[in-house]
Amino acid sequence: RYGGTVRATGEVLIDQIPHMLRTGIDEFSVSNPIALRRLEEGRIDRLPHHYQPAAGSASRAGGYSWRRLSA
Repeated sequence: RYGGTVRATGEVLIDQIPHMLRTGIDEFSVSNPIALRRLEEGRIDRLPHHYQPAAGSASRAGGYSWRRLSA
């Protein structure tokens, strides 16, 4: 419930960004040229599956995977 800005700086790699977004990081100061190019192109791959709660809400109705009953 932190109300301020959380910023990642330095050698942020493009495959780390979806995880960082999911955990609540909301600003990036990126120096990696590949990550910069992909961000400029809007190419951020989202995580298709989630096994734990995150800073944001669940992406689909029904809640988080850890709340589902096993068969």
